[in-house]
Amino acid sequence: LEEEGRAFVFRPSLPAISKFETHTDKIMESYHDGYSQADDKIFDLVEWTKAKLVS
Repeated sequence: LEEEGRAFVFRPSLPAISKFETHTDKIMESYHDGYSQADDKIFDLVEWTKAKLVS
């Protein structure tokens, strides 16, 4: 779908953590990485969404 321009995809830049992870430092690192990535991509996502609404 991404290649067809039908989906805007975020991919983790770090390896995924287990849903059973108990080390808060690893959990927070993953959270902050995702938050930072979303913050960096938000304007691209808004523009992509606007383009989809117009077409």
